[in-house]
Amino acid sequence: MRYQRITARGEPINLGYKNEDDATEIAFDIPDDWQDGIVTLYVLRMGDSDSYVPSGFRVEDGVAYWLVSSVDTAVEGRGLATYCSVVDGKVMKSRSFTTIVKASSVDLNRDVPEPQKSVLEASLDMASTFAARAEQSANKAQETADTMAQDAESVLADAQGYVQDAESFAGQAEQSAERAASTVYEWFTLSVNEQTGQLVVTERNRS
Repeated sequence: MRYQRITARGEPINLGYKNEDDATEIAFDIPDDWQDGIVTLYVLRMGDSDSYVPSGFRVEDGVAYWLVSSVDTAVEGRGLATYCSVVDGKVMKSRSFTTIVKASSVDLNRDVPEPQKSVLEASLDMASTFAARAEQSANKAQETADTMAQDAESVLADAQGYVQDAESFAGQAEQSAERAASTVYEWFTLSVNEQTGQLVVTERNRS
């Protein structure tokens, strides 16, 4: 909705397009010295001889509002809007503004033809279908991501198990090597030939 706030005389008020309904709201600030009267709005459309009070006019909290209807925009061109303070049936204060209703490229009062309705409905159906497909794709992507995360956790758990097994095997191998070395030192004597520098293994007497 278009919204205009009017504080004093100035530029013409743009009411919108011909036959437009409830698309524009005008707000008029009410001066303090108007508070004793009844604030009323009178509208004169182009070509009319009599003014009228629009149905969309109301006053709330010191501000006058005009919700422009299709009646107010029924005639294209320039008109006049006068809001005033009425006391005992007499206009005591008033302000007037030029109004403008622009030409519309379409007849807003005309029903949409059936072929156009079919195209519109088909477009809406297509949009709904695309939205549903997008949601399905998003759900599948989330499921795939969840599955990959679970697989990654499983692979990590297996890898940790393999590491533990390798550490266990390494410990056993180390123990076996220590035992082998102990056996060597128990039954054999190791020495170095000073002339050749080679390691010499001599079996001990086991008796």
